Amino acid sequence: MDTRSYWQERLGSRFDLSGVGHSGYSLRYNRWLYRVKRRVFWRVLRSLPLDLRSADVLDLGSGVGFFVDAWRAVEPHSITASDFADVCVAGLRRQFPDVTVRQLDVTGDLSALDGARFTLISAFDVLLHVVDDTQWQRALGNVYQMLQPGGLFLFSDNFVQGEPLRSAHVVHRSLAQQEAALREAGLEVVARVPLFVLMHDPLDRPPGWLRLWTRVVRRVDRLSAPIGSCLGALQYPVEILLTRLCRETPSVELMVCRRPS
Repeated sequence: MDTRSYWQERLGSRFDLSGVGHSGYSLRYNRWLYRVKRRVFWRVLRSLPLDLRSADVLDLGSGVGFFVDAWRAVEPHSITASDFADVCVAGLRRQFPDVTVRQLDVTGDLSALDGARFTLISAFDVLLHVVDDTQWQRALGNVYQMLQPGGLFLFSDNFVQGEPLRSAHVVHRSLAQQEAALREAGLEVVARVPLFVLMHDPLDRPPGWLRLWTRVVRRVDRLSAPIGSCLGALQYPVEILLTRLCRETPSVELMVCRRPS
């Protein structure tokens, strides 16, 4: 599959959170999903032993800029946004004239960064779209190269316990496979926390009631986006509580890794 063309076409027609987010839900429901992501992201950032005001940040696969905006809220020393799709690079430069934007494929050449190293690198819902395992391993090695010693890498995925789940443009690799690949790249796992429990697809051996609930919510959202948005609003406070209380989830999780000093 031509990944670049896929995203160029998808975001060319939907340059919003439904384009970069879950295609099975409406824009309104996706907005609630991203509110949850932002809350968990900020909570994890506050727990890190870092002076964020002095941090240099690189956001990989910035898409429509949601996490660029989330990074701006914590006021780091610098932010560099990046994406490999022309439509995203152009949109990011329009939306964030005060942010450095680079056209970058994390699986390939890093010359666009001119050798820059970063304190923090984020890649939300990015690496799971690298379907070729060799390119995926190369991407992790590139992350290591772009991090300063002691720097942190934050990324999201469904870290499944069983066999990888593969489709045309998404691969959810097993937790064991991901941990081994991170070690090979020179990165150590610091933490793994739930990003969703109720509101996103539970792919990793979920209980029957949870699978049924998410199917019902998706069907209602497809029939009526306003009602789907109401369901998102009702679930939101419960989801925030559950992401605090649960140690693992059958849904999407956020992993924090470190390049050793």
